[in-house]
Amino acid sequence: MSFETAQKFLDKLFEQDKVYWSNYFLKSIFEYKYVILDFFGGEVSLFPQLIEQIVQYFLQKAAKYCPQWTESYAIRLNTNLTTYFRGSPFRDFCLRYLPHIQMLGTLDGCKSFHDKTRLYPSGKGSFDDALRGWKTWAEDSGEKISSRLTVSPENMEYLMDSFHYFVDELGLKEFRFYFTSEDTWKDKDKLRFKEILKQLADEAIEKYPNVYIWFFDTAYERNVKFANCGINGSVICLNWNGLIYNCFRFAEDSNALNRETYYLGDVEHGITRQDRLDYYRNFIIKWEDKCKKCPIHNCDPCPAFAYEYTGDLAKHPHYSCDLNRIGFDMGYYYFSRRIAWLMKKIENHSLKQEDLIYGKDSEVIRYFTEEEDGRDSKDKNS
Repeated sequence: MSFETAQKFLDKLFEQDKVYWSNYFLKSIFEYKYVILDFFGGEVSLFPQLIEQIVQYFLQKAAKYCPQWTESYAIRLNTNLTTYFRGSPFRDFCLRYLPHIQMLGTLDGCKSFHDKTRLYPSGKGSFDDALRGWKTWAEDSGEKISSRLTVSPENMEYLMDSFHYFVDELGLKEFRFYFTSEDTWKDKDKLRFKEILKQLADEAIEKYPNVYIWFFDTAYERNVKFANCGINGSVICLNWNGLIYNCFRFAEDSNALNRETYYLGDVEHGITRQDRLDYYRNFIIKWEDKCKKCPIHNCDPCPAFAYEYTGDLAKHPHYSCDLNRIGFDMGYYYFSRRIAWLMKKIENHSLKQEDLIYGKDSEVIRYFTEEEDGRDSKDKNS
């Protein structure tokens, strides 16, 4: 992206040109108390000078139109952190804006897991450089290294190794991962994934009960949601070529099947595809009955993913339905064992505050405590 493209976009954004934006924004953007400047790549860390130019221009416009944003803003950076090291231009930029930086780094797991997919053009794995970046960022910011694994049939055998690496070697107290939603999972892969999840659940309960596992928590708890990303004008995306989207997932850079991009306009003319914007807003209430009636209720439909694989925002490809069911079953299995573990801790009077790492834990404690109080009261009255 050129600075001129970003500059023109910010000019129109702050001027709130109603013709240019059509009815994309449902209220004045200045009613928002906080702004996130979200930079995606490619690899954004290769262009710290351009990012700083954009940030500085944003702050100049904010000082004129919405002074509160000069303090109430964040710079979110999606990066592999391989270029974050002492003396690098990217690190120097981050240090200048440290209180406002939100670093979304990619460390996929142990070295074998990470280097399976995160390769340099030469074929060399990027794990060592990414880990160096994470450690340097952790020292600079005080933030802990975090996991963000994407599990696929090709790398799922490394999931347990990655769990041990993050927990045993890096000392993390949470482990986050999710599976790919594309049509690459064969039936045998799904069965093997379920076996690995059961192994993880068993080991987590028996040896690591104080480690939060995001996948089990969300797979068991989530309800069907109807995507609202950008639907109310709270998000707007500018691609490097000047096309405007409500989400970066619609951009050609994210479109693996090379389908026509679902852009809404461009930086020169503003919102020009009112038909697409109207359809996007209206289709939300027309989601398939199959999804609404699903007994699992744990998927989060992405219209960009649906469009890429079916050509229709409202037609879910259902590639991940079996995996969602597996996730639900294993989440139920994990929490059934966890409830038994909590009950044992209560009976032994050994429960500590640090044992309560899930929202569900407190509910379990409250339920059994109230039940026990009820029994005590009944005994006193008899």
